[in-house]
Amino acid sequence: MKKLITLMIVVSVLLQGEVPLQASVVGFLSSPIVSGVFSDGEWDSDEDGFQIKWTVGQNQDQSWHYKYEFLKANGDPLEKLTSHITISLSDNINTGNLYNFGSDIDDITLGTFGPAPSNPGFPMGESIYGVKFDLTDNQAVAEFDSTRQPMWGDFYAKSGFSQSKVSQGEWNYAHNVDIRVDVANLHNYMGTPVDALGNELFKILFAKGRVKIIF
Repeated sequence: MKKLITLMIVVSVLLQGEVPLQASVVGFLSSPIVSGVFSDGEWDSDEDGFQIKWTVGQNQDQSWHYKYEFLKANGDPLEKLTSHITISLSDNINTGNLYNFGSDIDDITLGTFGPAPSNPGFPMGESIYGVKFDLTDNQAVAEFDSTRQPMWGDFYAKSGFSQSKVSQGEWNYAHNVDIRVDVANLHNYMGTPVDALGNELFKILFAKGRVKIIF
């Protein structure tokens, strides 16, 4: 069964010193493959595994707050931390649509990302247009605000070189298994993403929707 959880919660705490979020959407994907994530190295499902968890909610000014956490498959903190993560975005988004970055984010780059020496294990022949977050030494959370509402999309994450005895000589990386598969219900962020035939897909929520008018 897919470990994709979508639910409504009321958040009553302050995030990054901002106003309280309205109702939020929380979900996650994790290794092994049957739960939505392909991972390798120390993030392989035979070792620590990898989980990406998201919390997306609307601020009182109608902007959106996005928070992504990177964990072991069982929800414990990663021992081999994330160095960068790429999340797909709309092709008409710009850096002005993303702001209030969390302290774990060191640098951001917009562009098209695919197989490259810096992206080991990225599926051949595929690419993501989006944002790459280079993370600081904490490397556990990526969060920011955006004027864009959430839709379903893809991710790719990478850590350093594996030094474990079991997987020595492999890179640590992870991505959703349905990378670049079109989503039929792209805007239905409260539901489960499906393809044109109604098959459930493994996707994450990301900022891609229409621009919100801020008053």
